[in-house]
Amino acid sequence: ARIEKAYKLIFGRAPTAAEAKAGRDFLQAEALKQYEERRAQAAKADKDKKPDVAVDSASADAPAADDEKPMEGMMAGVVPGVKSGPAEKMLPVTTFGRYLKILLSSNEFLFVS
Repeated sequence: ARIEKAYKLIFGRAPTAAEAKAGRDFLQAEALKQYEERRAQAAKADKDKKPDVAVDSASADAPAADDEKPMEGMMAGVVPGVKSGPAEKMLPVTTFGRYLKILLSSNEFLFVS
């Protein structure tokens, strides 16, 4: 029903059977993909929490965070850990939101006007 409503609002028509199936397939696959990514991140976080027995001598000689080289290019001027104002109020990305973004990026939508 959400796919049909999106098509009616964006394109002014109902989706074909193939488009509706493609939408359902995307939403299922994307949700599974997000689940797998969260699971992998949780496993990595658990691994990072466990203390290492051996200490690498190279890491002991590594420079402190203050001694790091300044960032260059696109990330120049970005300070790690500092939050920007408007980004704090943004809602999290959802699977259906990604799907809507794909529809809004389609050639059919670009040439509707």
